[in-house]
Formats: sequence, structure tokens, C-alpha cells
Amino acid sequence: KTAPTSGTDKALEAKKAEANASEAAKEKAQEAKRAAARADNCTRAQRAKTTFESNRPIRQTNAEGNAVILDAKERAAEMRRIQTIIDSNCKR
Repeated sequence: KTAPTSGTDKALEAKKAEANASEAAKEKAQEAKRAAARADNCTRAQRAKTTFESNRPIRQTNAEGNAVILDAKERAAEMRRIQTIIDSNCKR
């Protein structure tokens, strides 16, 4: 009478392995999404850095919807923010 138990154990193990494989596939897909988002963020930040390093006037829209030119202090703050994004999203 150990045969039915053995069959049940094998069925349970198979279901468990299938669930583990499914979970691993989901995690792999999520990691691929995160990697794609990091790559996109990296590309965008590098482009922004190039723009900011050009020393051309940078125009942004303020809270009221008006276009304003960034002053040196605002430009430096934005460069620091961009560099933080590059540091956290771009692999070297």
C-alpha cells in the first residue's frame, strides 16, 4: 500500500515543481521589465546630461505653466539629479 502514497507524493512534487517554475518565470519576466526600464532611464538621463553640459539655455515649464530659463543654481541642481539617475540606472 505504499504505491498510492508514492504516486501521491510524486504528483505533489510535480505540482510543487511546476509552481516553482511558474514563479521563477514570473520573476524573470519582472526582472526583464525592470532591466528595460533601467536601460530607458539611463539613455534618457545621458541625453539630458549632454543637453545640460552644452551650456545652452535650458527652458522648463514652471508650476504655473510658464516657460522659464534655468539659472545656474537650478541648472546645477538638475545636473545633480540627472547624475543620480545615471549612477543608479546605468551599468558601467
